[in-house]
Amino acid sequence: MARTAWRAVACLGLVVLAGCASTAGGGRQLVLSDDGLSELEAPRSWETRPNFSAKADIRLADSMGDNYLLVNTYLPEDTREMPLEEFGSRLSGALLKNMGKGKMSTARALKIGERPAVEHELRSQDEKSGIVYLSTVVEGAKARYHLIAWTVADGDLAGLRQVMSSFRESATRRAGLERVALVFDWPQRLKSQSSFRLKSNKRGEQYEMQGESQMSVRPAGQDELLVSTRVTKHQLSGALGGGKDKEKEAYLQSVVKATLTELPDYVVNSDGEFVRIENLSAYHRRVQDALLKGLPAGSREAHAKARQMVQTMLTEERLAISLQDEWGHLVGNWAGGSYAPGQTYRFTVPYQAPALEQRSFPMVMTQQLVGYVPCNASDKEQACVRLVQTTRVAGAEYTQAMSDYVRKTTGGDVRVTEMEVLSTVELVADPETLLPYTASRKETKRVTVNAAGRSSSSEDVKETSSSYRY
Repeated sequence: MARTAWRAVACLGLVVLAGCASTAGGGRQLVLSDDGLSELEAPRSWETRPNFSAKADIRLADSMGDNYLLVNTYLPEDTREMPLEEFGSRLSGALLKNMGKGKMSTARALKIGERPAVEHELRSQDEKSGIVYLSTVVEGAKARYHLIAWTVADGDLAGLRQVMSSFRESATRRAGLERVALVFDWPQRLKSQSSFRLKSNKRGEQYEMQGESQMSVRPAGQDELLVSTRVTKHQLSGALGGGKDKEKEAYLQSVVKATLTELPDYVVNSDGEFVRIENLSAYHRRVQDALLKGLPAGSREAHAKARQMVQTMLTEERLAISLQDEWGHLVGNWAGGSYAPGQTYRFTVPYQAPALEQRSFPMVMTQQLVGYVPCNASDKEQACVRLVQTTRVAGAEYTQAMSDYVRKTTGGDVRVTEMEVLSTVELVADPETLLPYTASRKETKRVTVNAAGRSSSSEDVKETSSSYRY
């Protein structure tokens, strides 16, 4: 229950970004529970979210990110013949407790699918988390069910109730899906060595970097861990690192050195969720100074414009978004979820572009737990799992926003007519701790630009891979 409540509060950021869309319209779909016992009808825009809850049998969110629904099943032996109203009060009370500041309505008796049900409405009184929950227990013939729906304080409660009213036990019990839970359980203190490799092909300029790093973990407070990474060795090569342009080579080496020196630490909580970044300001200044020192001399006006561009593009907020994104790919997007091996889950989440930190755009994400594999090549036992995640950001709204940003930054008659960002992440990790053993990511950016009536397209590709030793 604590995990469910925390996830609900954490989703507020997505809710606020998305606004208040209605649950109505777009047709309906039949959603079957993973345990084979129940089902409901939801709008077609609602999608299964495997990383919302490890135990819920139905896990839904709408594509706009403002309505959420979980269904938990309690078999007869779990409820000990407790009266339904008392059962509902206990579950809703536990949810209220985990909300912090909040209030709960009196119980409301109703019928769902011709079965007795009890609903409690809970409202957060925290100014930063204005969420309202509908917590409803249903007395089924085969089991009891707890339906938890939530949205913003002025959200579409009538629409949520309509979806919940469609809940019913399936006429025939289906075979349940076997799911693998992914649990974040890093030790309080940890040291690891890793080897990494980066390949970049940007507008025809290619370079490659290999190196070694050390990661350490230690307590950072109650239920928090401080994760530190230090690069101990690196080597840069390629068109820039070893090319004929010595000035450009020296500039790149300087920027890389600043980027890899004293990386910011970050703090995560006991659920594997990103909390904050430490010592970011000093790191930001160091990287920005390295970028500014290498700017071409040119005219005073051109130099000033280039300097302004660097300062605009590299802010602390954008660095923070990028660092948080890296943790999400490695651990945060997976922690606390459960996955049926081989099944691909497709859903939409808000995407916050580092260059457009005040705006959010829909991003299509897929996640798959491929199956069990050895943690290392030398292992005989298949104790780890292979995880694959893909994302895609595109569309007219995103392209227009990037076009406005480019025109504002560079000036002149420049328009972005097409923009697409694709990413694929593959991990081998221990499902009982989410400690990674190998990780790779490939990001592809495709852009078409029209300048002075001439159109040109480019594709930038960046690939990273790491292996970890504990």
